[in-house]
Amino acid sequence: MGISTADRRLDYPRTLRYPDPVTVARKILVIEDERDILDLVRHYLEKEGFRTRTVADGLAGLTAARQERPDLIVLDLMLPGMDGLELCKKLRADPATAITPVIMLTAKADETDRRSSSGTQRLSLIPTARFS
Repeated sequence: MGISTADRRLDYPRTLRYPDPVTVARKILVIEDERDILDLVRHYLEKEGFRTRTVADGLAGLTAARQERPDLIVLDLMLPGMDGLELCKKLRADPATAITPVIMLTAKADETDRRSSSGTQRLSLIPTARFS
């Protein structure tokens, strides 16, 4: 008895590599001034198939976000030029970037910082001390 067409179709996923639809063409903008953390975040994102753009200060981050239109922004809370909270407020006020998801990285993830950050929608704070 021969192999049915249905059995052959089941064999294809094992022999062909299809791109993961979650990561294909996904751009992530990483705004972080500490080089070690920036390199670490970029490494893991690119390892998972994401395209990254990195900048090291708030003003450059605002420009990059408006030009690049990333699918996600990973944003440090403490940045030179413009801090992460101010940058996030400007991103939310701009119709071109208002709905872009933002994950904030911070070394200061105590209650005071969480309360002062509560103006941002669905704030995700990730303490960078875990990366060190």
